[in-house]
Amino acid sequence: MKKAILAVDAGGTFLKSGLFEGANLIEGTLDKEPVNSNGELQSIKNSYTEILRRGVSKASELGLELERIHVDIPAPFDYVKGISHMEHKYAAIKEVPLRPWFEAVAPGVPVRFMHDSAAFIQGAATDVPDCKRVAGVMIGTGFGFGMMVDGEVLRKDNGEPLTEMYDKPYRGTIAEEFVSARGLVRLYCEVSGGDPISGKEIGDRAEGGDEICTKAYCEMARALAEVLIPVLNEHKIEALVLGGQISKSFSVFEGTLRDILTAVPTLRRIVKASDIDMVHLVGTAVGK
Repeated sequence: MKKAILAVDAGGTFLKSGLFEGANLIEGTLDKEPVNSNGELQSIKNSYTEILRRGVSKASELGLELERIHVDIPAPFDYVKGISHMEHKYAAIKEVPLRPWFEAVAPGVPVRFMHDSAAFIQGAATDVPDCKRVAGVMIGTGFGFGMMVDGEVLRKDNGEPLTEMYDKPYRGTIAEEFVSARGLVRLYCEVSGGDPISGKEIGDRAEGGDEICTKAYCEMARALAEVLIPVLNEHKIEALVLGGQISKSFSVFEGTLRDILTAVPTLRRIVKASDIDMVHLVGTAVGK
């Protein structure tokens, strides 16, 4: 009987899952379940139970032995015990052990929890197999960062990233105020002198050739590069992979980012993740 891993990507709006053989998604197993990260405990538990139940059922239907369940989830979280310490979202499950939820649906199947940046960097590294020292940046609601050296994710004993970038001091505040969806909107307002519009609209306009929106993206790229340079040099990073929804407009700010990151002599690859919507799930599946 073939073995498979059930990977679960725990976002704030949806839980996404799939059955994997290595880094390969098994056809027809991608699934999604709405979850309200601000909802009541029972509502959140029901969402987890539903997506797990369907994943276990699909594995059985396909004649697959479910070897492990891997879950990527944001910090603060106890990745060994499977207990959330989050307060800004998923507050209803703070200090609630999650392992029993999985054991009730898939008894005897080992469960591994990992930080979302660890999942991202492991998925991103599959895009640059020729590089041993890889960094990954996630630009979306926030600014996530992870690194991998010789196949090992650089992380603290508690499973969180060895180096966090979102709170690095930058221009009188922190980096995430410039490198994120809200940071992009902030920069657009500074450049245009006008009222805010959504990050998606800025992206659409920039890709359509709008100079103001393009300039906002380039200012964001400048902030990103300036914050990254010291850590990329310290760890002699060879490849930088970008993910997150804002990075879907990579072509708009690629030139600025490349120009400034020439200050990192070891850096030879700067790429967008090949599938931004799937990279977390792939990394969760192959993750250690």
